[in-house]
Amino acid sequence: MKGFGPEFVAHYDLGSKSVFSVGELWTNMTYEGSTPSINQDSHRQKLCDWLDKVGPTAALFDFTTKGIIQEGVISPSNWYSWR
Repeated sequence: MKGFGPEFVAHYDLGSKSVFSVGELWTNMTYEGSTPSINQDSHRQKLCDWLDKVGPTAALFDFTTKGIIQEGVISPSNWYSWR
């Protein structure tokens, strides 16, 4: 979704009568030293803001949650501290 403003995607979806569109935004997670921060809400908020502006036909890949799960697999001790 970088470079594609939500207003343009909304316009395209409406004009093409799309029933579904999907975007992705891969950003680096926020870290505290070498450990991912427990609070990754700023990344999720970017996704929510984009979706709110596009409308009901859009969806996004949630790479923030993917990163958190991946960190939990790589470093299980970090996973348990996030509960």
